[in-house]
Amino acid sequence: MRIEAALDPKVNRSYQVIFSGDRQKHLDARVLPDEALARIQQPCLLIHGRDDMIVPLDTSLYLLQKLPKVQMHVYGQAGHWTQLEHADSFHNLLHQFFMEDAD
Repeated sequence: MRIEAALDPKVNRSYQVIFSGDRQKHLDARVLPDEALARIQQPCLLIHGRDDMIVPLDTSLYLLQKLPKVQMHVYGQAGHWTQLEHADSFHNLLHQFFMEDAD
């Protein structure tokens, strides 16, 4: 349902207006330098679908190398919405991660 909405021409036009001009410039402005990533001391959880066609798996693999307190879970046969595609397992991961962080 969400992919259908995202592919709707009206939604696409709205997106184009929000991110008019050089889209890469908007994305680059939000990138943290490696030094800043290395200073993040909060535990981080990365969850990624191996077959994600929107955000490449390499993005999470890069963060896995840069964040000091990180764990990563990759789902096969999953795309961009692992929280829907593997809902039970996804929620169990979140519960476990936040319960460990509370200790």
